[in-house]
Amino acid sequence: MLDRTYLTGNYDFTLEWAADQPASDDPGQARSPSGPTLYSAIREQLGLRLNETNGSVERFVIERAERPSEN
Repeated sequence: MLDRTYLTGNYDFTLEWAADQPASDDPGQARSPSGPTLYSAIREQLGLRLNETNGSVERFVIERAERPSEN
């Protein structure tokens, strides 16, 4: 994830959205969300926009893990 908001500091906020719900096997039982999607909520409630972009991101690759030996 690239943070290009250029905002500094810590923020305390509440974000409300409808979790994605899997479609039912029965079309008559399909559930509709009771609120905005996560992306819509970020835009409408926080005034931020998520854009897809390419860039470099640091990552760590763990090639092997072992339990510690008893001393």
